[in-house]
Amino acid sequence: MHCPVVEMSTRSKLSCLSWNKYAKNHIASSDYEGIVTVWDVTTRQSLMEYEEHEKRAWSVDFSCTEPSMLVSGSDDCKYAVSGSARKCLSIVNPLIITKSVPVVTHST
Repeated sequence: MHCPVVEMSTRSKLSCLSWNKYAKNHIASSDYEGIVTVWDVTTRQSLMEYEEHEKRAWSVDFSCTEPSMLVSGSDDCKYAVSGSARKCLSIVNPLIITKSVPVVTHST
């Protein structure tokens, strides 16, 4: 039988979780209210919240090359790129609804 190691309460139903591959104790979540949250699983506390989406945020992922940056996608047809400075760095409005946002980077 598997039991959770840590349980944390959220305000809304979660749609996605992403582990930070560099800061192993950090996870990001997106929820049905459009909020993206970065959590510290060691302290069970929210570190940052981004309220950039107007509708349900479907997905979130950490950047592979810059672990303090996140990309999220939402039913509002926008991608949000957020950083560690507790602010949204960019909002992109593509013409299609996004349900998955894998972060892909290419190095030269």
